[in-house]
Amino acid sequence: MPPPQSGEPLRIVLPAHRVTPFDPWRVYAERVGDRQVIYLDNNAWIDLRDEKTAEARKCLRLCQQGVGGGRAIFPVSYASVSELLEMTEDASRISQADLMDALSLGVTFRTAEIVHHLEGEDVYRFFLDGSIQSGRRREVFTELPDYFGDGHVSIPEGWHADDVAAYLAHYRSTAGSLRWMIEHIDCDQVAKNHARANDYGKLLDERRVAHRGHLGVAVVDREVLAHEERVAMVNSFVLPAIRRIGLPDGDPMKVALKLVELQEKLHGEDNRRTFRRAFRAAGPGLEMLVQIFARQSREVNRKTTRRDFWDIEHASLGTVYADVFVSADGYLNEVLRLGNRRPTAARAQMLSSIRELTTWLERL
Repeated sequence: MPPPQSGEPLRIVLPAHRVTPFDPWRVYAERVGDRQVIYLDNNAWIDLRDEKTAEARKCLRLCQQGVGGGRAIFPVSYASVSELLEMTEDASRISQADLMDALSLGVTFRTAEIVHHLEGEDVYRFFLDGSIQSGRRREVFTELPDYFGDGHVSIPEGWHADDVAAYLAHYRSTAGSLRWMIEHIDCDQVAKNHARANDYGKLLDERRVAHRGHLGVAVVDREVLAHEERVAMVNSFVLPAIRRIGLPDGDPMKVALKLVELQEKLHGEDNRRTFRRAFRAAGPGLEMLVQIFARQSREVNRKTTRRDFWDIEHASLGTVYADVFVSADGYLNEVLRLGNRRPTAARAQMLSSIRELTTWLERL
């Protein structure tokens, strides 16, 4: 770069790099904090948006009072934003976006993949020494522009530091609402892109039929299915955590013994019980998925739909990291009745209607 002229400040050209526009810990501290976290699936948002009944109008008023009084927050998620963008009627989409902006305060869950990788680290640590990570809820929220991202923004080569700062300030301020999104994103194209996943249910059902045929049974035992799901999640989320974190530093002999112990846990004859203990204690979101998938895989006569995909997205985070999970979807509520299979860290109280939410808010 040419030397600066006299009196001109030095502007260093930066290489290509990545930055993190939002700090989840800060988002939690400033937006969530002591508020009760209430997660609504799309049918609940629609009921509040339309205000067709006196119950819905009363509930909406209580929701607004809870947010305004600093007692509640209603974060969105990849699933709820995606379903909003898929809506075809402009007025309904705008009305719901305004409502979600007002009640979420611009807060969204991070993508399920990011949260599940965090839980994969926790399961790994549990395998190592039985420790349980506390305070994960402070890491699972971010601001709205990051609702489907990996927490980073890529900056191309050649930018200056002040240009990066200006861009990030613009990014945080202008893209921070759902109203802005639906006014600047081609929602019709989003719906078309999502429609490409229409084979999701068909392919999943075909694989389940093939799996039953491979095992030679009409209905697979639920615990067998649950263990298979945990094995898959060990491969997807726990083994990558081992590569990221590594083994504890210390005496080489102790490290070697720890490695042998870990191998025995992962591959030993009793690893079904070991995996179950680890996921229930340290990976509640992953364990919720385990139980949902195991339940659905046993449903021989039911066809999987794209609706199931969004239901799983809603449930895998909202049931664990919210205080209240609200859905009037009868099938989803049935699937989520896990009894003693539900991990104890899945903290959310399950509500099945706006009426139940109204009663809950009246006590808040």
